[in-house]
Amino acid sequence: MRSDNNPYYPDVKFFLILIPFISAFNYYLTYSNIRFNGHLLATFTIETVQGYLAWLAVRKLILFLDKKMPYSGRPTGWIIIQLLSTLVLGLFIIIFLTELTSWIARGRPAALHFYTRDIFIISIWFFVINGFYVALHYIRELSRRYHRRPCKIHCR
Repeated sequence: MRSDNNPYYPDVKFFLILIPFISAFNYYLTYSNIRFNGHLLATFTIETVQGYLAWLAVRKLILFLDKKMPYSGRPTGWIIIQLLSTLVLGLFIIIFLTELTSWIARGRPAALHFYTRDIFIISIWFFVINGFYVALHYIRELSRRYHRRPCKIHCR
């Protein structure tokens, strides 16, 4: 269902499906000895929920930036501001939730590899998320500009 409040339709459906695959791929990249058991299910679920929460916050920030600082004018500056602000927000949420989970579950901070390896991989995913939103903006803009008719992707 399209919404007048969502200029990036169908982003919600796309990321609801994509984030579990991202979590699974991250698992593959960061853990060398994966065992299919209850621990895997629990950690995969926690990491997927953390991914959803971080994406939701980043999405809200992008929608806010769209209203306060539209793309037109200086797109490079806008893209840099969006990339940096969403990266900081997304990583803050992931780090905070990971540390909170670690303290609750293990009584100590997250393992060092989380900061030396996982954060780097997660940062790349935030660039991918930004790429999706920037690309969708320009697809919508090009459709509006060159076809002079309502675009297939929801237009504002």
